[in-house]
Amino acid sequence: MKWLGVLALIVGLFLFFATDNLKFSQSPSTTLGKLESVEGEVLVKGSKDSFFSPVKSGQALSDNMKIMTSFDSRTMISFGENFLLKASSMVRLEKVDKQYQVHILSGGVNRKAIGKTLFFANGEQQNQKEINIGGVVELTQIPIQEVSLNVESSEKSPQAFNKRQIYQTFKLHQRFIEKCFIKHYSRQNGQTQSGKVWVVFNVFKKGKLESPQIDKSDFSDKLFHDCLKEVVSRVQMKNYKGPTMQIKFPINIELPE
Repeated sequence: MKWLGVLALIVGLFLFFATDNLKFSQSPSTTLGKLESVEGEVLVKGSKDSFFSPVKSGQALSDNMKIMTSFDSRTMISFGENFLLKASSMVRLEKVDKQYQVHILSGGVNRKAIGKTLFFANGEQQNQKEINIGGVVELTQIPIQEVSLNVESSEKSPQAFNKRQIYQTFKLHQRFIEKCFIKHYSRQNGQTQSGKVWVVFNVFKKGKLESPQIDKSDFSDKLFHDCLKEVVSRVQMKNYKGPTMQIKFPINIELPE
């Protein structure tokens, strides 16, 4: 019977060390900070996630996590130091060795105080307390020849400056287009991508844009299209002296990487 006792002792020691080693090898995922407060809808995407998800205050933060705010939301972030992520903004958090880094992909941040966290925008380190770059959605430069004009037969052919004026007018209304896309982005839980929407509308001699319609689109969200049409219907080109015409304008939407 003694050999049974020895065997039990050996098995017990084996289980003890096996369990102890298992506990040692299973190190918990490292928490690098948290969202101190959340106002409105804030979305986060972990390094292994395929899409963004809405979160609340107290959300733990990990390496290579992206945080995105909507057009009417913001969040206070604790990541090495405390800073405010403004509305319509996106950042990526990274920790390299012991160094906390915040990469501003769009929008802007307000730092409560200059700490040891490094902030980057457009690939360059930023040392100021308030940092601002372009919005979540960028209307990239559209070649003038891509803007299609259909002029009434009784009118003279439009000059190239009319196309430039149309493009500049849309750039002035970019933040309203951003709002439409961010709402769409939230409804899709981040499961969407960059794309193009072709909007057709009429412009009259006083610069009023009327009867906007979606000609074709890379997106299938009707609410997004309705929002874009509403924005276009409120647009007016100041001091417009061109002819009455129908315009097909491409809105090119690019999300930051």
